[in-house]
Amino acid sequence: MRLRELTLDLPAAPAAVISSDIDGDGARDLAILLVFTRWEQKMVTERAEMDAVQGYVEVMTVVPALLDHRELWLFRGDGRGGFARAGAALPMPLSVHSLSAGRGGRRLFALTDDGVAEVTWSAEGGGTLTLVERLRQRSLLAGTGVFVADLVPFAEVTGDAQPDLLLPVRDGLLVYAGGGEGFSGEPVARVPLPAADDVEGPGLELRYPLPEVRDVNGDGRVDLVWRDPRQGWARPWVASGLGGGRFAAPSAVLPEPPENPPDGTPETMFFGDLDGDGRAEVVTLETRELPEDAGMRAEIRDAESPTSTVRVFRTGAALAPSATAATTFEVRGHAFDGGTSELQLPSGLQDLDGDGRLDLVTIDLHISITRLLGGLSLGRVTLPMDFRVWCQAPGGAFKVVSGLDLSGSFRVDLASLALRNLPSFSGDFDGDHRADFVQLGRGKQVSIHTGHPGCAFPRSPDLTLKLRNEPQHLGLVRVRDLDGDGRSDLMVVQPKEAPEAGVTPPADLELYLSGGAP
Repeated sequence: MRLRELTLDLPAAPAAVISSDIDGDGARDLAILLVFTRWEQKMVTERAEMDAVQGYVEVMTVVPALLDHRELWLFRGDGRGGFARAGAALPMPLSVHSLSAGRGGRRLFALTDDGVAEVTWSAEGGGTLTLVERLRQRSLLAGTGVFVADLVPFAEVTGDAQPDLLLPVRDGLLVYAGGGEGFSGEPVARVPLPAADDVEGPGLELRYPLPEVRDVNGDGRVDLVWRDPRQGWARPWVASGLGGGRFAAPSAVLPEPPENPPDGTPETMFFGDLDGDGRAEVVTLETRELPEDAGMRAEIRDAESPTSTVRVFRTGAALAPSATAATTFEVRGHAFDGGTSELQLPSGLQDLDGDGRLDLVTIDLHISITRLLGGLSLGRVTLPMDFRVWCQAPGGAFKVVSGLDLSGSFRVDLASLALRNLPSFSGDFDGDHRADFVQLGRGKQVSIHTGHPGCAFPRSPDLTLKLRNEPQHLGLVRVRDLDGDGRSDLMVVQPKEAPEAGVTPPADLELYLSGGAP
C-alpha cells in the first residue's frame, strides 16, 4: 500500500472540495470552492462641464477597495491519481448555497435560491464551467447568502435505482424523482418536518433537521429517520416509506424525555438497525455515578475511564422498544453518539469490520493535574488516550477485542474545547470495506492500521506516512475517496502566510492518494 503525494496551490483555503466526474470522461475531478478577499481598484469616471474649457472634461478617480471573490476551480482528473487545473474559474454568486456530487460521484449539483442547478463542463475555448438550472423551486436558504457544504441530499427512494432528490424547503422536504438530465418537474411527495415548532430557533438561529435514509421497520422500503432538532437521539422521528418516493407523516417513536431527568437515567445513544436485520434497535447508555465522598483521585480515574451500562432493546411493528433489553453489557471509557458531545470525540457505533453489524468504540483519557495546569499558560493541553473496541458477534453480543495497541493523544484548545490532531477509525485505504485506524497527532507522521475480521487491528501500522508539513489542526484534515478508486485518500489544508498586500492567506491543498505512484 502506497500513497502518492500531490500538492495544489490555491489563493485561499477551500470552502469545499468535491470529488465528482464533471466532464463525463469516467475519471473523478476535483471541484474546489474558494472564498477570498483581495485589494483591488475601482475606477469611477465622471463627466463635467467647466466654464473655462469648451466642451466636457472626464475625470477618472481610482479608489482602492477590498473585493470579495467566490469562485469554483476545476482540477480535472487523469484517471491515474493526478489532477490538473483546467479552464477559467466559475464565479459563484451568493445565490449558490451548497455543492454536492450526484450519486456515485457523477455530476455536480448546486443548491441555489431558485432550486437546483448543475455545474457542467465544455472543452471548447480552453474549457468552460457553466451553471445550468435543473429544477426551479425556491429553497430553504434563499436570500441568506450563506454557503453550507454537502447540503443537497441524494438518495434512491422511488425504487427505480435512479438517484432522487430530497430538497429542503421551509415547511418540509420535497421528493423529486431522478432521471435523465435532471429531476421530475413536480415533486412526487412532500414530507412535513418533524417537531415543526422547534425548527425556528432563537434570534437568527434556524434548527432544520435533515433525515437519514434507511430501512428501520424491516419492510424492505427505505424510511426517513431524524434526530429531534433539540433532543437528538433521545427522541428520534421516523417517516415510514410507502413506496414510489412517498412517506407517511413523521412521528416520534420514543416518548418525550423529561426536561430535568434524575441522575442515573439512561440516555438514548442510538436508534437504528444495529445487527443488520433491517429492523431498528434502541441503544441506551447509563453511566455509573460515583458517591459524593469518593474523593478527587476516584473522580479523576472516573473522568479518565467511566463505567457505563449499555442496553439494546429490539423494536416492534410500531418501532416502540420492548420493555426488556435483548442485550446488556458494561463498557469502560467514553462513548458518544457520533460527535454530539461537547468535545466531539469520534467514538460510538459504526461497522468496523464490514459484516453489516455495528460495533462500539470507547476512549480512555489519561488526565494529569500537572499537565492540565501546565496547559493553562499555553491555552491548550495534549492528553494521551487509549481505544477500546467492542465487536458485535452474530446474535447481538458485544465482546471487547483484546490485544489491541491503538494508543494516541489529542490536543485540546482550552478556550474553545476544540480537538486537534485526533486519531480516529475512518476511511478504507486498502479497499476491503473495513474501517482502518488513522493515527494523527505525532507531528508530520501519520500511521494507518488496516482493519481485519473481528474488528482486529495490527499493533504495527501497515503504512507510516510522513506529511510535508504538520497539520495545524484536525479541522484541516479529511479522509475520503478523492480519485474514485474505492480506496480512501488523505487531504490536508495548509494555510500559508498572507502576502504583504494581501488579505486572505493562500493555502496548499496537500493530497495523499491511495492509487500509489503512477
